[in-house]
Amino acid sequence: MAARSGMSSLVSYLRQYGQAATDDVFYGVTYWTDDQLQSILDGQAMYGKVRLLPRDIDIKIFALDLPRHYWVEADTFTVYDSDDTVVATSATLNEEQRLLTFTSALEEDEYYYIQGTFYNMIVALAELWGQKAEQRSQFVDFKAGNNRMYMNQEWQHCVDREQYYRRRIAKRFPRTRKTRWAT
Repeated sequence: MAARSGMSSLVSYLRQYGQAATDDVFYGVTYWTDDQLQSILDGQAMYGKVRLLPRDIDIKIFALDLPRHYWVEADTFTVYDSDDTVVATSATLNEEQRLLTFTSALEEDEYYYIQGTFYNMIVALAELWGQKAEQRSQFVDFKAGNNRMYMNQEWQHCVDREQYYRRRIAKRFPRTRKTRWAT
């Protein structure tokens, strides 16, 4: 079964960086379908608001004020203005560049934000590599004649990739600078 329409770019990104081929078979089960990758993403989905920053003079192109490792599902967001009213103009999302392009110009003095479902791709990649390591934990080294197979190296690679992405997850927010002047 295919992933939701707004998830196709997220699933392909996860497939590419997680090295999740569609023909991996473990104990008779085929991994990694689009549904399986989508369920990993859905397991850590967050619903929230993100402000938009104008990027051109026409006030048609806006950047999402969002870190690079956060992605938004293309079909789930709604654009609001500072009065919490829905913006009637349609918009297209460029997920790679984090840009939202409107079909017509918006008002210049307004504050805009989107509300939708967001995904932390670093957490999703760490989860994917963890599942791959768990599958490969039963691999053993063996020798047949002059040939040797070191299958635990694949398990070790998956564990290393999981730890790499887990270390990249922010454990806390950076401290804000205190000023000595009263405001």
